[in-house]
Amino acid sequence: MSIFRDKQIIILSPQSWNHIHVSKHHYAKELAILNKVYFISAPLTKFGWKYKWYSPEKNPNLEVLDFKIPLVNRIKFYWPALYRKIVKRRLFTILKERAGYANICIDFGCYAEFDTLKNFPAHFKIFFPVDDKNFITGDARCADMVLSVSKNITEKFLVQRKQCFYINHGLSNEFSEVSKKILATPIYIPNKPLCFGYAGNIFSTYLDFDIFEKIIRQNEDIRFILYGDTKFNAESPVHKKWYAFLKQSKNVELKGILKPIDLAKAYTGLDGFVLCYKPDYIHYHGENSHKILEYLSTGKIVISTHISIYEKSLLFSMSQRNHNEELINIFSNVIQKIEAYNSENLIKQRIEFALDNSYKRQIDRIEKMILKILSKQP
Repeated sequence: MSIFRDKQIIILSPQSWNHIHVSKHHYAKELAILNKVYFISAPLTKFGWKYKWYSPEKNPNLEVLDFKIPLVNRIKFYWPALYRKIVKRRLFTILKERAGYANICIDFGCYAEFDTLKNFPAHFKIFFPVDDKNFITGDARCADMVLSVSKNITEKFLVQRKQCFYINHGLSNEFSEVSKKILATPIYIPNKPLCFGYAGNIFSTYLDFDIFEKIIRQNEDIRFILYGDTKFNAESPVHKKWYAFLKQSKNVELKGILKPIDLAKAYTGLDGFVLCYKPDYIHYHGENSHKILEYLSTGKIVISTHISIYEKSLLFSMSQRNHNEELINIFSNVIQKIEAYNSENLIKQRIEFALDNSYKRQIDRIEKMILKILSKQP
C-alpha cells in the first residue's frame, strides 16, 4: 500500500508561497512529484470573494491557492471565532469545486485560521507543529497523527496518549544535489585565511550578539561571511550596535540573501560554520534548527551553541546548555586543528547524515508512520 502516490494532498501553511521557502514549501514540492498537491495559506482580508489557483513550479501537480474574504484585518484579532468560521466556510466551498474530498491534509500550524481539523475534507489528517509555543498543550486538533521536529512538542502529545512522532528537519534538493558532488570527492583543502559562515536572520532575537562579536574580534585573521537580510530595527540599540560592528569589521562580509542553489554553492567554499543562539525557553528552546542540515551537507565542521537534538552527536563541536561563553574557546581549538575536524571520514559522515534527512527520505518515514497507525485501526 502506497500512502504518497497518486493521492490528493492539501497543505495548510502559515507562510504564503512567496515567503522564503521553508519546510512546508519543500514538502509540497516533493510530494507533488507523485501526487496532486494543493498549497493553501491565509486569505487576504480585502474586499471581495475572488480567488485563483496557479502553478508556481514547472510541475502542474502543485497548485497554490490565493483567496480573499471581505473583512477588515482586525476582525482576525478581535473576533477570531467569526474569522475562522468565515475562512472555513469559504475554503471548503473552493476545495469542493477543485479537489473534492482529499486523501490527506497536513496542517503546519495555521492557528489563526483553524482551531480544529474536524470536518476538514480529507480522509487522513496530520498536524505538524514546528515551533514549540506555550499554547501547544497536547491538543491534536482532531488530527489522526501529529508530527514535529521538536521533541518538546512530541512529549506534550505523548503524555496525552496521542499518535505523535518526532521527525527531523529536511534537506532541500538544492543542497542535496551539491552535497552529492562533494561526497564523490571529499577532499578538504583549508582556505588561507580560513572562512566561516553563518546564514539566516542576522538580527534574530535569539542570536547571541555578545558571544558572536567576541569570536569575530578575537579572530581577526579569520573571514566571517554572513548570508541573510541586512534590514534591522533602527530603533533597537542592540541592532544598531551589532550592524555598526559588522560593517566596521574588516574580517566580516555581508552577502545578503541568496537563492537556495546559490547559497548551497557558496557554502562549498567555506571551512566551517558558526551557530550562536541564545534561547529564551519561551519562544525558542534551542532544540533544533533547519540550518544545521544545510551546514552538514557540505561536510564541514559546525561550531555551535547547545542544540539539544544534537547534543550527543560527534559531527560538530558544541557548547554546553546555557554556557555560550564556552563557544569562544571551542572556536579557537577547532581552527587550530581544522584539518582533523574536516577529515575525509568526518566529511563523509556529515554529508551522509544530511542526505539521510532529505525530504524524500522524510516522506518515506512519514509513510511508514501512517501505515503503522492504519494497521492498528479496526
